Amino acid sequence: MTIHNLSGVLEAQELGFSRIVLAREVPISEIKKIKENCNVELEAFLHGALCISYSGQCLFSSMIGGRSGNRGKCAQACRLPYELLKDSKSIEKGYLLSPKDVCSLPILSDLINSGIDSLKIEGRMKTPEYVATVTRIYRKYIDTLQEIDSKDTTDLMQVFNRGSFSTGHLENKPNSNFIYTEKSNNQGIYLGKVLTYAPITGHVKLKLEAPLGIGDTICIASETGNYTVSELMIKKQNQKQADSGEIVTIGRMKGNIIEGAKIYKMSSKVLSDFAKISYSGKEIKKIPLNAKLIVKAGVPVELEIGSQTYLSDLIPEQANTSPITKSRIIEQLSKTGNTPYEFKKIEIDMDDNLYLPSLGKLNELRRNALEQYQKQMRSLYKREELKLESKQFCNDSNIIKNGNKVSVLLNNLSQCDDYSYLYKCDIVYIPYSCFINSPNIAKTLCDKYSVYIYLPNILKSFDKCVFDKFKIKGAVLSNIGQFNMIPANIEKFGNYTLNIFNSYTIDELKNIGITKVMASPELSKQDLENLIKSSPLPIEIFAYGNLPLMTMQYCPLTHTNHCPTNCAKLCEKGNYELKDRLGFRFKIRRDNTQETTTLYNSKITSIALDDLSCDSICVSFLDESEEKRKNVLDVITSGKRLEGENYTNGNMLRDV
Repeated sequence: MTIHNLSGVLEAQELGFSRIVLAREVPISEIKKIKENCNVELEAFLHGALCISYSGQCLFSSMIGGRSGNRGKCAQACRLPYELLKDSKSIEKGYLLSPKDVCSLPILSDLINSGIDSLKIEGRMKTPEYVATVTRIYRKYIDTLQEIDSKDTTDLMQVFNRGSFSTGHLENKPNSNFIYTEKSNNQGIYLGKVLTYAPITGHVKLKLEAPLGIGDTICIASETGNYTVSELMIKKQNQKQADSGEIVTIGRMKGNIIEGAKIYKMSSKVLSDFAKISYSGKEIKKIPLNAKLIVKAGVPVELEIGSQTYLSDLIPEQANTSPITKSRIIEQLSKTGNTPYEFKKIEIDMDDNLYLPSLGKLNELRRNALEQYQKQMRSLYKREELKLESKQFCNDSNIIKNGNKVSVLLNNLSQCDDYSYLYKCDIVYIPYSCFINSPNIAKTLCDKYSVYIYLPNILKSFDKCVFDKFKIKGAVLSNIGQFNMIPANIEKFGNYTLNIFNSYTIDELKNIGITKVMASPELSKQDLENLIKSSPLPIEIFAYGNLPLMTMQYCPLTHTNHCPTNCAKLCEKGNYELKDRLGFRFKIRRDNTQETTTLYNSKITSIALDDLSCDSICVSFLDESEEKRKNVLDVITSGKRLEGENYTNGNMLRDV
């Protein structure tokens, strides 16, 4: 939800949330301020991989690969290599969007003293050994707040690091150690360089910069893949372990190994074995159930779980010799196997001297009953689509071919543009930064057109006097922290950055004063059609423009996550882009008013509206010429789309 300020926390609190997971860009100083002014629990990210973008505000993987980070399917485009271009000339290369993992040990006491209630450690898709090691170390220092032992820092580095660690965004000062450009995956711990290599014997000699043992895995910079150390020698004597500073020979190494190549230890067998002790043998927690089995002569056996009764075709008979016992029945019923349930208490209501013809039938009753019980539990939480009346919203303003109105977003303002083409539009969106940086042009447009202030998805500073200085009709809200910032007489639209995927979200937004919403550009055409039919509010669709893929606090131009005091404002002195391995270029724009960087899609979204009967469409202009803008509006208002290799229909024809 990208909750990054006190206003967002208070709005979530008002909506009924009991704990807020703050954006990873919120510094400790801000956490302390928020905690002192709210009544909910706060959670912050403590250790692990960082996204370069604000979470919930990244469409990179979704737009270029059809895999949505908002649905947990991120393809990690940020971990790929890029070139930084200035005016089309390459000025830097490497993994320019790949942050180091955050490690909070150096500032743990400050984080705890901020009043934070919960500390989050990365665990998803990590090994058990990683989770056990990181959790053990942080638990130790959370409990004792003692001085950090360098061995614990080394252990954290060993289980995973991307070129060492940084403190992420937690310190309220520029972090120039945020990105590691040389490698995007696990770096391991530096062991030393290849001194000599004997291809026939496979012997590699090196001087150790860190301990090494049998069973450890290593990688060599000149090679791909890892090796497991199976032979370790000091002066031709086999060893199980060698310490830092010793000259050792590693045996049985084959491949493209060259002298001088760097060697890294990727895993430690000793550390992994120690970690396994902490979680081995731990029971799988199951959901406890109470059951009652009714066993009566000549009547089908019944099993009651909760308020539900399940029948079987097992009919008890009078026993001739050895009757079934209650303990035997309980033993059979308790075999819940790999189901998520276990019977905490089993009550047996049974006549005396009975025989069960088939214990297999009893097992079958247990299996069927638990399956049906699970289905019934799931059905209690099944979402039903809201049956809302389909509505058509229109007026007598500039309506295009299929009945949709037009909103134009001007991402920047220029003295060279006369903006006469805006007569074709119903609403003009002007970013908040333009009211600060280009007030004269903004005032002229406000006096001439129906202007809505377009708030950024990350809003750190905001002057409410903007509504007194300019004739602003409405506001586009891009984060829940902005709902209480807008005067009551100003109309409020909900931006797609609120991740508007379904009518449930829209219904909630309507309840808090939103009058129109822009659907998420991740939705397919079928999803959009369904949303338009069920929505309780008018729907706007992003129909044209360079779609923002990322909102970053990090600035690739100054290599820091805050605008430094001596910032040269390079962003105002050139045209900057990132170029990927396939040659696609992604435009970079910096908003110095909020200290954020936006990365735009390399291709321009252009959607043919066809039979999409939404209320309005959004046309977003970034750096198009005035003539180009006029042409775009002509095409869009005719119900068509712009064609060619520079255009994309986004996710209209695919699910992400």
